[in-house]
Amino acid sequence: MTKTAQHFTGEEIIADVLMDFPSAHEILAAHGIACAGCHINQYETLREGVVAHYGDEMFVVVMRDLNEAVDEIGRDGKEEKKDPIITDAAKAKIEVFQRESDKLGFGFKIEVIQERGDPSYFLDFQERPDRGDKIVESNGVQIFCDASSYKWLQNKVVDYQILGEEEGFKFEKA
Repeated sequence: MTKTAQHFTGEEIIADVLMDFPSAHEILAAHGIACAGCHINQYETLREGVVAHYGDEMFVVVMRDLNEAVDEIGRDGKEEKKDPIITDAAKAKIEVFQRESDKLGFGFKIEVIQERGDPSYFLDFQERPDRGDKIVESNGVQIFCDASSYKWLQNKVVDYQILGEEEGFKFEKA
């Protein structure tokens, strides 16, 4: 769906956004925004709610994510949710880091941290998952992540890239 007429502007009432686009709840929650449970969501616009509590920068990020989701899955929100995918390059680097830290065979812990702006990622190796973690396997790598991180990681590809002087894990849409 590429028609911008279907995009959100921020002037919609929050309750209407949540009813019209069920995936909005997950997107807002991934940013730490609890509009779904707020009793004012029937009166406040998306812009008013997000800007008042989280600022203009967060509003821009939320609108970008909502409208990217609309483009990707449409407002009915019926996209198939898929586990994250580990590329061969990421798997190779994970194995190097595991050997270097004497943690071969441990799970790859991914925690998505969403405070303001784009997410950041906490990456580590754990012998076993934390209580409540979702366990996913991709390309022979066990991924451990909490429920909110898992929602953020759905339909993402985890790659390892070297671009000039910079290198690191990259999280991109599948």
